[in-house]
Amino acid sequence: ARDAFAAVSTGDPSMLTLASRVSLLHALVELNADDPYFRRSDRWRTFSASGFVTSEIVDSLRPILVHPGDGHLRELLLELLVGSPVVSDLWSELETILFDASADLGPRSAALSCLLKDTAYDPADALRRLAASGAVDALRLASHILLNLGDNAPYEHILAVLNAAISLYPTDRSRRSRDFQERHFLKRLVREFDQATCIRLLNDLTAALCCTCG
Repeated sequence: ARDAFAAVSTGDPSMLTLASRVSLLHALVELNADDPYFRRSDRWRTFSASGFVTSEIVDSLRPILVHPGDGHLRELLLELLVGSPVVSDLWSELETILFDASADLGPRSAALSCLLKDTAYDPADALRRLAASGAVDALRLASHILLNLGDNAPYEHILAVLNAAISLYPTDRSRRSRDFQERHFLKRLVREFDQATCIRLLNDLTAALCCTCG
């Protein structure tokens, strides 16, 4: 009650009793309402306390994840969820965050990390939906899934993501974003492809090209 964030950032909330963990969760909600950006420079610091969220407090957590209001609380709770055994009970809420185009990239990435850490989660449908969206953040998230899958990434999903990424390189260069970091995720992705995959992708991605010179 005195300093809820300190209990998370400098302690180990997974060691608390059930009653204390519920109290801490309520205290964090109150802190976020009073000071939404309470993490400040600590926002880029990561915490590992997956034991904090157990099945007994999942129902208290659901409404915070789906309707968090402004502030840092949801992203903090998502970080604490990574690796937790209760993630499988929260797939629906986590996918709601993942596919929310109006949400910041931070909580969407954190939700995806939770899902990918759950070995029972199949990301195939998420890949399809993110590629179909075609938005920059959606494609960044899709590339994260592909990198996570590594050599097990289905070729058709790789091709779909790269096809969708064509929109980031409009023929009219004046319409192209000048933020080079916006497309950096593509460089990280293609760097992982082996020669055979590169050849296959180049053939498929250029199949519809035709020369208009002269």
